[in-house]
Amino acid sequence: MQKYLRNFFEKYIYLADMKITPSEYAKKAQNMLLAGIAPAVILAIVALLIRTGHLAVPIQDPIGLSQTMLIISLFPVLITVIWVFEPVFKASEHMRQVERELPYISALLSIYAAGGKPPHTALQSALNKLDLFPATSRMVKRINKLKTLFVLDDTDAIEAEGRLVTSQLVSDVLFSVAGAERREADIHAVLGDKMKSMFMSLKEKYKSLSNQMKIIGDIILIFYGVMPLTLYVVFVLFANPQVQLQSYFYSLIVNPLISIALIYLTDAH
Repeated sequence: MQKYLRNFFEKYIYLADMKITPSEYAKKAQNMLLAGIAPAVILAIVALLIRTGHLAVPIQDPIGLSQTMLIISLFPVLITVIWVFEPVFKASEHMRQVERELPYISALLSIYAAGGKPPHTALQSALNKLDLFPATSRMVKRINKLKTLFVLDDTDAIEAEGRLVTSQLVSDVLFSVAGAERREADIHAVLGDKMKSMFMSLKEKYKSLSNQMKIIGDIILIFYGVMPLTLYVVFVLFANPQVQLQSYFYSLIVNPLISIALIYLTDAH
């Protein structure tokens, strides 16, 4: 299991710039999963024993208690999974930030190319503009580390980073930069076309932003206006132990999960 976890998280740990090796994190993740699953399994077994009558409890509604325990047993598993996938969340957020900076980085590359400077020099200049390109600066630092660790030249290090990033858009730009510099073609023309395509994509994204926000607003209205009102009216009209348990499940588990999903959906746009 540790080998699988190490291979899965290796790229995300690298992109998230976490100060831990994949092997160490795999061991830590395995321990966290076991620590989260163990109490969930124990609670689930106890709940099943109560439900089947093999374990007697001095309360009036043992079935309701067993169902409540089953719901509670999900909490440690959910919390542990979110905790374990921290590198994935951090790496994804980093890639989104790099994508937001790409149109302006492509403009910087084109300007440097017009002055006869190679693309890798333009990328290195991002290190001097941390306030403008914080995410790209982090990426350039990783490229420099690859150069030092594996004794690569500038284009090979850029291509290596392009193979490691999880964003197809960022990977495409890095490979275009490395390819243009290696072939010694008309770098300004290549990067100029890339800049135009990036800003055209940004323009279209801004055009569609209002429609996307309208759709997200409608989704939020449905999930936090229509659906809760409908469900809670049903819960009140048909109140019984089973319905009460369902209301707890919706309020304590489903609703927070929907909130997390909507936050990520809104942030992604």
